[in-house]
Amino acid sequence: MTRSHLVWAVACAVVLAAPVCAQYATAFEAVTASGAGTILTGQGATTQTGPQGYYIPAGTTSSDFNAYTYSGNALGIPQNPTGGCQFVAATGPAGSTFARSQLDITYPGGAVTCAFDICASYTGALPAAQNLGSFSAQPFPGAATFIALARWADVATATNWTADYVYYDTAGVQTLAPVPNPGFQGLDVNTWYRWETDIDIATNAITDVRLTNLSTGVVASQSLAGANWYLEGGAAGGFPPPAGFRFFAGSSSTPGNTLAFDNVCVNSVGSCPAPGPTPQDYQLNTPGAALDIDGAIGAFCAPAAVTLAVGQAGTANATSITGIGNPWDVALTIAPAVPAGGGALTTGGGQLLNIDIADPSFVTVFNLLANSPPFANLSVPLNFPGPATWAMQMVVIDPTTVSSLAFSQATNISQQ
Repeated sequence: MTRSHLVWAVACAVVLAAPVCAQYATAFEAVTASGAGTILTGQGATTQTGPQGYYIPAGTTSSDFNAYTYSGNALGIPQNPTGGCQFVAATGPAGSTFARSQLDITYPGGAVTCAFDICASYTGALPAAQNLGSFSAQPFPGAATFIALARWADVATATNWTADYVYYDTAGVQTLAPVPNPGFQGLDVNTWYRWETDIDIATNAITDVRLTNLSTGVVASQSLAGANWYLEGGAAGGFPPPAGFRFFAGSSSTPGNTLAFDNVCVNSVGSCPAPGPTPQDYQLNTPGAALDIDGAIGAFCAPAAVTLAVGQAGTANATSITGIGNPWDVALTIAPAVPAGGGALTTGGGQLLNIDIADPSFVTVFNLLANSPPFANLSVPLNFPGPATWAMQMVVIDPTTVSSLAFSQATNISQQ
């Protein structure tokens, strides 16, 4: 759970009887998750939800969303810069089956923000197919609802997507349209965004929408005052308030459309916490230094981890964008990587060396850069005498950083 969500949760617990607490916020840190994915159905029940927690809606042909750890997740979803240790996601299987997960909550009255972090990816064969997936107020149809709809910019490449909406015009006719601000188009896959929608239950209107790139901090916003973007029922309204929300992923023709969600909040406008940077225990790969073993990726909460059989070689992949030709080194210990506050060193620029230099087994491949060849991107077989356990992390001289050093993620390797 991020600090902002924790503050909100504590405040809600203190004033639990107040109307502001008749809504919902989660960072998915309390559900059971795994790298392979743990079914979300039946999890997530709180005092703000029905006792069943998340569920697959009745009358649908659906696969489940799963809860994942960022570290080692099977979908290859990158760490959310404002996320904690876990998130939820699904890949649409295509055909008549779509990935769905729904939660019942009570919406506040008046002006409401529906906010969530979202990351899109594609795991199928090209071309992809529409739609990528969505977040929707529920029940849809039948309440004052809308759909925040993710669609591919080009199904031939599936490298960019658009943040569109299904809304209702003045007369109550359902409409699918892009947001006028071009900042809602051409969004990158494998990148986390904060998507916020302000609605007014009293006027039945969508009033403002915002999209923040959580890696760059760039914000796109669009006021819809006077634009005649309404919830179901149009200007006349007449439908009850929403009573839940639904995650959705997949198309009917091609498998592979994948959506991940984190940091969900449904609250009175101005009350959803703005996501902030998450304190990290472990270094992530950077443009200046990226090292993985067999593609294993770590996260803020845990290093990358690889298990090999004795005699089995892994593949070490080392890359740098800003350090080509510069000195570099790889640090190793037979002890596991250590977190911030537990032996890791922090550079002036905030990077972490998670290899414990105080451990007696600490060693570097090139004698602390002294005997380093010029760095070049490489992939090489890696096979330790086994059984053995090792931790390793790469450093590259990089004059573009505050410390003139770029660190890769740390990886724990077990050969047994």
